[in-house]
Amino acid sequence: MRDEEIRALEREALAGDAGARLRVARAVARTEQLGTVLRRIDLARVPWAAYEAHRALVDTLWIEHFRGLALAVRVPTGSSVSRIQEIAAAPSGELLAWISYGSVKGLYVASGRTGAIVHSEPPPASGLHVARDAVYYNDRRWRRLVWRAGRVEPRDLGSRLPGGFDEVSPEGDLASFVGPGEFGIWRLPGPDESSCVPVLQWAGANVALSVGWRARELVRAAQRPNQVEVVSFAGRVVGEVSLARTDRTRIVCRALGAGVLADKRHGLTLRADGDFELGLLRAKGSLACSLASDGRSLRVHTDRGPKRFAVDLAGRALRAGEPGQSVGGPSFALWHPHADIAFVADRDGRFVLVDPEQGEVAALELSVRPLAWLDDGRALLVRRDGPEVAIEVWR
Repeated sequence: MRDEEIRALEREALAGDAGARLRVARAVARTEQLGTVLRRIDLARVPWAAYEAHRALVDTLWIEHFRGLALAVRVPTGSSVSRIQEIAAAPSGELLAWISYGSVKGLYVASGRTGAIVHSEPPPASGLHVARDAVYYNDRRWRRLVWRAGRVEPRDLGSRLPGGFDEVSPEGDLASFVGPGEFGIWRLPGPDESSCVPVLQWAGANVALSVGWRARELVRAAQRPNQVEVVSFAGRVVGEVSLARTDRTRIVCRALGAGVLADKRHGLTLRADGDFELGLLRAKGSLACSLASDGRSLRVHTDRGPKRFAVDLAGRALRAGEPGQSVGGPSFALWHPHADIAFVADRDGRFVLVDPEQGEVAALELSVRPLAWLDDGRALLVRRDGPEVAIEVWR
């Protein structure tokens, strides 16, 4: 379909025509035009008055993209589910890794393009992360296996890192390390670089924290009781928030951006300095939330299904969504990085793709478990269970 026709369908879709929305999504799914349309929409800059219409189109674009995914790579592990300890993949999908303690015990690394195993060795002491075309693991000291030109090169990360890996950013460029009384965010090295580069680090008692990777902000316990600080990756305190009965050893909140944090202790409440408080959901336990890449759509899955809220972090306002509902405990959800769609388990244990507005839009086989969105949401990593577990990449 020509670009002029796509643009005409876009205008109809954004005017509220659901049929046009579906037609444009099917026309560009799994083509280069998908990226062109998404760049044109740019949800992060759309005026709030038009946001919901643009959001609906983006969600439909990604739903149709998912419908076209097919098996690209299948890697048999030779082990049963109970023997697979960890599975990880590079955000790009170029590298896959897993640790097995079955009859084929070891750490295995495979190409995400061909499925060929490119490296194996005895299982490490702990931890497994894949980022920037390298596999990171702990074997008395942190090491990385750099895959370059079809070869794997083991290298140490050095002794300066504070403790062990905690998390890796969605883009795979940064990682947090936590040790006794120490914390640090470091830039991971590229294939031709020899060591990590510190971005932010400190030592002391107030190391309990939660990192908001997309916001480039984190939350840490403040010196004063019942206070937490929102700190930018540049090391600047951008807000101090009161949290009654704060446990300094475990902060159940997350930095969202613009100095706003999501307090997940009894549901989901947005807080910021100046006593800003916006209650979204009430629950007895904590709720896991996910912020879409546009920094505006906050998603959460509960026992009552998926819910989303359009939040203006800079303006500290709720633009769409129904706040104040009481829900049950948290439920697992694998949210897409850009679209408000997620994989959740139904009552039969089958994983289904759901949209907060449409409900279930697709279902996986009972033996398939989604693990991660790869390649900026364009591919999917899954585990296929059976007598022998297989790792698959769908593109």
